[in-house]
Amino acid sequence: VFCFNRDECWSVAERLKGLPLIDKETRALIEQELDPSDFHRGIGPKLKQMLIRGVGVHHAGLLPKHKEIIERLFLKKLIPIVVCTETLAAGINLPARSVVISTLVKGPRDDKKLIPSSSAHQMFGRAGRPQFDKRGYVYSLAHEDDVKIHKWKKKYEQIDPRSKDPGLMRARKQLERKKPFRRRSVKYWTEGQFRKLIEAGPAKLASRAMIPYQVLIYLLTKTGTLHETREFLRQRFNTPERLEKFQMQLDYMIGNLHKLGFLTRAEDGDHVTVQDHVSRLLNFRSIDPLYGDFLAGQLMRSSFEEKLQALESVLSSPTSLLWKVRLPDDLEPGPLQQDVLQPQLLKMGLLIVDEDGDLVKPDSDDFADYMPDETRKHVPNLPEMLLMLFDAKLESPEDIFVQPKWIAGGIFSAADDFYKFAGARDLFKNEGLLLRHLLRLVILAGEFHTHSNEDPEYIQIIDRATAICAQIDAAYTDHFLTQQQQVAELSKF
Repeated sequence: VFCFNRDECWSVAERLKGLPLIDKETRALIEQELDPSDFHRGIGPKLKQMLIRGVGVHHAGLLPKHKEIIERLFLKKLIPIVVCTETLAAGINLPARSVVISTLVKGPRDDKKLIPSSSAHQMFGRAGRPQFDKRGYVYSLAHEDDVKIHKWKKKYEQIDPRSKDPGLMRARKQLERKKPFRRRSVKYWTEGQFRKLIEAGPAKLASRAMIPYQVLIYLLTKTGTLHETREFLRQRFNTPERLEKFQMQLDYMIGNLHKLGFLTRAEDGDHVTVQDHVSRLLNFRSIDPLYGDFLAGQLMRSSFEEKLQALESVLSSPTSLLWKVRLPDDLEPGPLQQDVLQPQLLKMGLLIVDEDGDLVKPDSDDFADYMPDETRKHVPNLPEMLLMLFDAKLESPEDIFVQPKWIAGGIFSAADDFYKFAGARDLFKNEGLLLRHLLRLVILAGEFHTHSNEDPEYIQIIDRATAICAQIDAAYTDHFLTQQQQVAELSKF
C-alpha cells in the first residue's frame, strides 16, 4: 500500500492492524523471527504489535534494521501487507501480487499535482510476483468525495423518476437536497488520468544537475582551457535551454574560484591556471567544497558546540523535522560568533542593531521558511551568520542553504541517549532519519578533521556519534561507514 507521507503510512497501518489478516500459526512464526532486543525502545514496541498482526510499515523514518526485518517477513509471505512510501518502489526488489496507491495526486495542500509517470511506473511495477503470479493488480483509491458521489448516484438511479409513489418521490427529493459535490479547494484525479499514467512511455533521460566542483577542477587541471570544459557540458543529456544554463553556471563557478584565489584567468579569457592549494577542495564530498573550505577556516576559532552547529546545519533534513530539532534558545554564543562573525558582519552592514539591542538583518525575513512563528523577530544564529559572510566573499551566489538544527547536539546533551532525545522531541517515527543524520555527520566531521590539521574536537564528534549509532543499529552502522570508506578510497584515484 503506497502512501505519500510517513504520517499517512502509520495512520493506514493502524486501521489495517485491526483486521483478521493472519492466523495463529502465522503469528507464532512472525514472533519467532523477531528479536526482542530490536523492539524494546522507541518505535519498536508499536511496530512489533503491527507486525504480529500482519502489517508492516516501511519508509525513511524507520531504522534500517526494522526495514530489513519487514522486507524479510514480506518475502517469506508471513505478513500480507506493507504500508510504505514511494521510495520502496525504487531500488528494492519487493514484488507483491497487488499494489494499492492511496491517491494519484501529491504535493502541498494548495498545489497538488498528478504524480509523474516515472514514479507511477515504479509503483505499478511492484505488482505481480514472477515466480507466483501470471498477472499483477494495481488499485488506486478514489477520493472520499468521489466515493460519496458514486454512492449517492447509485442510490438516486435506483428510484424510478416516472414513479408516482409518494414515498419514492419524497425519497428522491431528499436525495436531491443531499447531493454531494466536488470541492473547488480539493485536487482530484480522474479515471482518464489513471489511464494516461498506465499508457505513458518511459521518461526521458536527462543530466539533472551541473557538474560539481570536483569534476570541474579535474577538467581544468587536465585541459587548462574553458572551451574544452564547455564542449564537455554540451555533450550532456538535456534540453538546449538547460544546457545553456549549465554554460552560465560554469561562468559563475569559474568566477568564484577566481575570486577565492583557487585559479587565475589568462587575458585571452580561455586559458586558466589552477593553483596548487585547490587540492584542499577535494577533501570535501559531503558539502559544497567552496563552503567547506570556508567553514574549515572559520571553525579553527570555534568552540565544540559551534562546530556541531555549523556541521549539522549543512546536512539536509526534511522540513517537517526542522521545527522539532531547532537550536535551543539557551544556547550561548561562542567565541567564533561573538569575537569574529558579529564584528565583521556589523562592519560590512550585513547586520544592524535594532531598537532592542539585538543583531538583526536589515531584511530579516530571509530565514522565515523554517521558523515555527513567522511573526517572531528573528536574530540570525551562527549557521546563518556563517552563510552571510561566505556569500559576501563570492563573485556570484552559490546554491547553498543551511538548516540550523540540534540533533547530534541534543543527543549529546541527553548523555548520548538516542531514544531519550527522540522521545523528548516526538521523533520515534523518524528514528531512521536521525540515525542517518548522525552517520552523515561522522563522514562530514572526518572531512573537516583532515582539513584542520587533525583538530581533536572533530575526533570527539566522530567517536561519540559512531558509538551512538552502533548502539542503535550496529550492522547498518558498520555497513554504512565501510561503504563510505571505500568510496573515499576510490575518489583518490
